[in-house]
Amino acid sequence: MRSQKVGDVLSFLLPAVSRMTAPLVRLLLHFGVTYPVFAELMKRVYVETAEREFALSDRDQTVSRLSLLTGIHRQDINRLRELNKLPEAAIDSTSALSPRLIGRWLHSPEFLAKGKPAALYRTRSQGQPSFEDLVESESKDIRPRAVLDEWLRIGVVGEREDGRLALNMEAFVPNAALPEKTEIVSGIISDHLSASVSNLIGADPAFFDRRFQFIGLSDAAQASLVAAATESSMQHLKDLNELAAKLAADDESATTNRISVGVFVFHERKTVESKNNP
Repeated sequence: MRSQKVGDVLSFLLPAVSRMTAPLVRLLLHFGVTYPVFAELMKRVYVETAEREFALSDRDQTVSRLSLLTGIHRQDINRLRELNKLPEAAIDSTSALSPRLIGRWLHSPEFLAKGKPAALYRTRSQGQPSFEDLVESESKDIRPRAVLDEWLRIGVVGEREDGRLALNMEAFVPNAALPEKTEIVSGIISDHLSASVSNLIGADPAFFDRRFQFIGLSDAAQASLVAAATESSMQHLKDLNELAAKLAADDESATTNRISVGVFVFHERKTVESKNNP
């Protein structure tokens, strides 16, 4: 890759980036985010990434070098660097914590009943399983009551007649619990792009990154395939989650190492000229 001329690389790289970012621009336009706002955000991302990923081992990262790497004016880099010095929250926010808690409630055996999310008592003193245990399984820094109050407000959980808490499986329909959905989606896309980019630049080790695609289906056949793909993909993720929990429980040398496995199903209706299965 490095031996190729810059012009040759840009001839195929920029169209690819345009294709990858088009859905993102669609999202931004949907919520009224204009190009100047996005451009300012990208300046900050460029500077942060250059400073973090392209530092030299034997010297400090200078403003001049950052300007050379990013093409951003030195004055802007100084301003953005000052912004980056502002203190950030030392603990998880409820919006950042929520996706992990929901995933645990959906997949961890201790919070399931007959394979489905169990109704939880508010506190462990009331019985097991409890919402208190759920929150503390992921974070000791945020009070379970704070998470519960927010989830009740946005409808992620509902209180049953017996006082136990039930996960609202309809809470993630469009326009519901948007901050939580955004956190989940951004994490999925970030991990997927990180794997894909690492493969494109030849990083070691290579990551598994594949997709299945088939063109030339009737509406009925497409619907059947979508249903089958959704069911099998969800089961695959549940199986992996159970295996991960078992491995972690049996591993005395556990660290903060992380693995992320994502599966997506996308479908659209188009008039096509030929069938193929890449």
